[in-house]
Amino acid sequence: MKPLNYQERRSAVYKFVLLGIFSLLFIPFVLFLYRQVPASSPESLPPPNPLDAAVVAEIQQKLQLAALQQSSINLMVVVDATPGMENFIPAVADAIDTLRNVPHINITAACFTDASEGTWLYLDNKMADKNPSQWLRSRSTLSGDNPEEAEAVYYALKEALSTDQLKSRESNILFLIGDAGNHAQEEKTAVASEEIVTLLKEKKAHFGAFQVRHPSYDPAFGLFADQIRDEIMVPVVQSLGMTAMETQQEASGTTYFKQGSLHFQLYVPATDEALSATELTTRMITFADAIYQKVGKQVKAIQTLSEGKPIPEEQYQTLLPVLSAYGVTDQEVKYLQTAHQANGQKNISTKH
Repeated sequence: MKPLNYQERRSAVYKFVLLGIFSLLFIPFVLFLYRQVPASSPESLPPPNPLDAAVVAEIQQKLQLAALQQSSINLMVVVDATPGMENFIPAVADAIDTLRNVPHINITAACFTDASEGTWLYLDNKMADKNPSQWLRSRSTLSGDNPEEAEAVYYALKEALSTDQLKSRESNILFLIGDAGNHAQEEKTAVASEEIVTLLKEKKAHFGAFQVRHPSYDPAFGLFADQIRDEIMVPVVQSLGMTAMETQQEASGTTYFKQGSLHFQLYVPATDEALSATELTTRMITFADAIYQKVGKQVKAIQTLSEGKPIPEEQYQTLLPVLSAYGVTDQEVKYLQTAHQANGQKNISTKH
């Protein structure tokens, strides 16, 4: 290679110096342009996949358990078995015979009498060939004709609601059939109405009460409707945040009712009229069927939620107390819906 002369070396050094100066001037410009580009914020980045298959499965299991248990309906029928009820007890048994053919309904019967004679509960399905209606027909009336004794209505309701036949995580219906109200009680059968209110809420029980004679028949009969409506049903309705009970007048009598997360109905026959046996049977079946239809829609809605699909907002709001009992939160429901959307609108499912 030919060695560089002095002029060539001088030119090379000059070019190198110029290149260094140019580079020093260009770097700030590059830095300036870099600063003008907005930094990527966490919000602008695609979020990591928040869906965890184990979490989805756990939420679904809770909802599926809720649907399964809510589909089981427990019906407790509490009947006044004091003298004067002889013609109505067979009508109650007829209603039970019809309802026993309805799928998923478990029926228990109970009779109450005067305070000193206690309450008889049919609890273990061992009487009358495991048929509560046959057991009721065999009861006739269980007490002597003692008008001085107080009828233990509240005591009977408390005993019935306290049994494990009505389970707080299942669907429950309580029927009361009688003529007279709760009289002043001796100590062993004295029960405050507040105890009944608390138990109805704890068991989440729908409550249907049927007075078989008009309050004008006897002063004691006047207590039945006032106590059941004002001391039990209205306090439960108010504590659950529902609007006031409604009234429906019919030629045969008056119905006080409220439909919401729980259904309540009190029927009182018209003046000088006794409730016919046929009508008593029909009214019991109609009320139970309304609850059966309600439960069916509720179970279907829970199953829909377990698939990550939405349901109407009004229906969802009525389900919140049920979901809460199973530890299902609003955030978890939304989590499943996110999973459903992330899976391309396909049903999400887990195999157990």
